[in-house]
Amino acid sequence: MRKVVSVAVIFVLVLMTGCTTAAYRQAAFIRESSEAVKQKALACAQRVEINSAYQSISVHMPLVVSTTIHPNLEQLADSGMPTDEDIRVIIALHNALEVCRTQVIEDVVKFLPGVIPMLTQLYHGSDLVMVDLIQRKVTWGEFNKRRMALIDDYTAKVQAFSDQLDRDLLASHRAELAQRQAAFNALSQWSYQQQTLWQNQQLINTLSRPTFTHCTTTGNTVNCSSY
Repeated sequence: MRKVVSVAVIFVLVLMTGCTTAAYRQAAFIRESSEAVKQKALACAQRVEINSAYQSISVHMPLVVSTTIHPNLEQLADSGMPTDEDIRVIIALHNALEVCRTQVIEDVVKFLPGVIPMLTQLYHGSDLVMVDLIQRKVTWGEFNKRRMALIDDYTAKVQAFSDQLDRDLLASHRAELAQRQAAFNALSQWSYQQQTLWQNQQLINTLSRPTFTHCTTTGNTVNCSSY
């Protein structure tokens, strides 16, 4: 009995100290997946950015919607309108980047679906602003300002989502650790009770064992032994 209890206690100790929680594993998976998607999306965007076919409009706008690349002051102050050739290039650029967008959405939905509504809202808003630019309803500068505002809004929403996710995962992590501790405490108590019962039973067995007395006589002397 004591051997079985010992093995059980060791097993729980391994679970508590040798394994991570589900929340910890989920956080690690999200972190690793996010980095992989980031690198994949960056590679896709860079293939578009270095294409000479789109360089003619790069003076007016950042070619890729990004949370780290913003229009410079000259682009924000650009009061010009796109030419017919500019519009042709803008449309071609949009079509090329659509592949990158689809790739990001398909990748992100696998591990962080809660971000997808924010991401699609960013893409949709950016498209509407781009349509206004194509229709010459806004200048290059206004286009850049409005698109930058969309990116800032998206960044703030994703940060809030990320902060809440961190809190949820931390709470889940602590809850699982608490459950493990409770299980360990219960098992330790059970182990102690089983050991006490075993010891008591051994004592009872000893006290309950029948006693036999054997005596021998040698002359006038009697020798007895009990067992």
